[in-house]
Amino acid sequence: MNWNVRLAYAQTIAQSIGFGIMSTAFSVFVTSTQGLDLSNFILGNLFTVSGLASTIFVFPSGWAADKFRRDLLIRASVFFGVIAQVVLIYATLIVAPGPSTIDYLFLGRIFGGIGFGLSGPAAQALLADSIPSGQRSKTFANMHFLNLSAAAIGPFLAVALTLILGDTWSLEALQVLIFNAAFFMTVAYIVIFFASDKYALEGKNHLNNSNPSNNDKTPLILKSSYDLTIPVIIVISGVIIGFGAGATVAFFPVLFADPVIGYDLPPTFVYSVVGIGNIATGFAGLAVQRLAKKIGRVQVMFLTQMSAIICLLGIVVNLILYQNNIIGATISISLLVVFYISRNALMNASGPISRSLIMDIVPSSSRAKWNSMETLAWGTFWALSASLGGFIVDSLGFIYVFLFTVTLYTIATFMLLIIKNRAPSEAKE
Repeated sequence: MNWNVRLAYAQTIAQSIGFGIMSTAFSVFVTSTQGLDLSNFILGNLFTVSGLASTIFVFPSGWAADKFRRDLLIRASVFFGVIAQVVLIYATLIVAPGPSTIDYLFLGRIFGGIGFGLSGPAAQALLADSIPSGQRSKTFANMHFLNLSAAAIGPFLAVALTLILGDTWSLEALQVLIFNAAFFMTVAYIVIFFASDKYALEGKNHLNNSNPSNNDKTPLILKSSYDLTIPVIIVISGVIIGFGAGATVAFFPVLFADPVIGYDLPPTFVYSVVGIGNIATGFAGLAVQRLAKKIGRVQVMFLTQMSAIICLLGIVVNLILYQNNIIGATISISLLVVFYISRNALMNASGPISRSLIMDIVPSSSRAKWNSMETLAWGTFWALSASLGGFIVDSLGFIYVFLFTVTLYTIATFMLLIIKNRAPSEAKE
């Protein structure tokens, strides 16, 4: 296995374990009475500042990664990423719950956004250059499975920690969870520091490749054609989905844990659901990759995303019935878990497919720029819509923010029909 691919796998494991713990603990820490007891709007703003910082750097870094060495940008991002974790630990363990805690949290999110903007395009492009053409869909699907499997380890580790500390959302438990999450994320940054351009397969390095090459002796799906419509539609669709997801996904932990506007569920239950959901998403990614070889990549993206939209509508109907006392809490929680896991698995399963399609079509010399647009879609716009999502939750409730996301998901998914018959098929194994 290529050295850069090995490092990417190792980074994915560490980063996903950390994120599996952090995504829930951070949201609850900010909004719960045991933590900072701030509004969902403030929680959204924390994600938004990270997105703005990422936006400032993502396109310049994408351009620089195609013009200069990609590994240098990756190493520069490690500095900002590690600083972000140090600031986060200081804010939650030393300063919290003092009035200046939120200031340090904003500072940490800014550093994290800069690190993400610098490394995202360069790291994804270098990874694509390190995988033989025609094998990217399988590698990305394997990495997607590894990502979600490791992300399941994080929640189950959190379950063990909360059982030791007491199965409540106490300040002590939240601090321990965030510290462990930050530790794994720091390890992830250190691992990827050692990626190098010299291990890229496509030529000596990407600077000498203005066109797709065949140096890895694997037939390319496309050798000379470069249908701009396909990556443009995928990226625009991704931007819309990212904007819709950002308004919703960050607030699922609040829905589960909040005793006033949510279900008041204990940490072990919430983390168990998140862990099972991540495992389901990993298996869904592998299944979708195999199905894509039979019916087409765009076709399978359309089917999985439409199914996810139906599941999100199921959550909306379930909440309406629960809030109007038409169904009891036990039934409502059971349905919420089923719809939540299914939505998460189906909506995220097509991510490796869309990425592999873009990387197979665009030339190596342009991959970092296209990855910067993918980063913008799935990272930046996700974060930018978080403030709007928090405002809607505080003002109108979860039902309206879910309907907002359903609308955007539907628009983005139907856009894929434009390229249904234009996208190339992947070589069958």
